[in-house]
Amino acid sequence: MHLSHDLLSPYDPKDCISCCVGASSTDHLPEEAIENTLEHDEEWRPSYWSSGGQKDPAVPECLIYSLQSELCLVDEIRIRPLKAFFRYGHPIYSAKHVRFRLGYLKPPHWSETHVYVQSDAELTDDSNYVWTYTSPEFPMLQENVMQSFKLPHSVLCIGGVVKIELLGRVHKDTFDGLYYICVSHVQIVGKPLSEDFGVAPSKNDVVLSYYLDYRRFGGRSQQSTWLCDEDLALRYGSRDRRTEP
Repeated sequence: MHLSHDLLSPYDPKDCISCCVGASSTDHLPEEAIENTLEHDEEWRPSYWSSGGQKDPAVPECLIYSLQSELCLVDEIRIRPLKAFFRYGHPIYSAKHVRFRLGYLKPPHWSETHVYVQSDAELTDDSNYVWTYTSPEFPMLQENVMQSFKLPHSVLCIGGVVKIELLGRVHKDTFDGLYYICVSHVQIVGKPLSEDFGVAPSKNDVVLSYYLDYRRFGGRSQQSTWLCDEDLALRYGSRDRRTEP
């Protein structure tokens, strides 16, 4: 399947998250880990991520997710802040605004199958990523609902990494006098593109790779089949991308 056909064909949007990469802080592990934002079964206990507490309500937080494909069209991000029914007054720990960044991890931290880091802090350190798209800021409501933040247009996420920036804190906890942000659920909605294509970061750009069809070639190798012609290098700028090798 040609990449251009995959990009332009109609599709039913779906949640594209594959797994969690990391959070900028977590109050209690594992009870309040980022992985809880992917859980939807709250029959026995609330499922949510909680930041660490801060005296300054302007201190931001972030959540980073890996998508199901290295090339994904992203249409919208859905977030539900936590309403703490287990706290007096049932406070909602929302952020004031949210912003989204799409991109990939820089080498040498990247490989075709693994992310290599020395510490948890590296998982969310901006210096380890290349963000090829940054959204506008969206206001977040202090409401216990799944809030939809639609991007101005569908965005091709090259590299399969999405960062959710949570900007500004609303609720000051009465227990310790600190500000927290808590998120119950996250969905990144769009379309994972064909697994026949992947990307590999180089020093200043990314290279589009094509995986041979296992049905015709007797199994897909763990290594991608690189198309090394200069024409096949995917040079991604703020408004320029190639969609077909």
